[in-house]
Amino acid sequence: MTEKNAITTGVEELARTVARQSPWEKGLGPEQRREAWLGRLAALEQIRVEAARQAETAAARAVEFGADPQEVADVTGRGGRRWAWLFGRGGRTAGAGLGTLSAHGRAASIRRDNLPPV
Repeated sequence: MTEKNAITTGVEELARTVARQSPWEKGLGPEQRREAWLGRLAALEQIRVEAARQAETAAARAVEFGADPQEVADVTGRGGRRWAWLFGRGGRTAGAGLGTLSAHGRAASIRRDNLPPV
């Protein structure tokens, strides 16, 4: 199994666990199926937000240990604009890292208590 397939399978299993009810379950009526799909959507959104939070933390830590903008962009497949908050004009920003998350307002926008209930 490729790494991408393993991740896809893992996310599928996690969403199934968090959502509590499968939209593919036999015998569900239209309303129950709608609720199951909404539960799955909420679970996947929580997974997306948590994965983004962890990615920002990992990027900040990589920078703390010497990663440059090109390395971060290469690993993530995303251009430098996505990670610009980690770097100053002349290279790494002094003190970039976990503290940078708060300095740039990241923590407030991805806090767990802002997530919809599952």
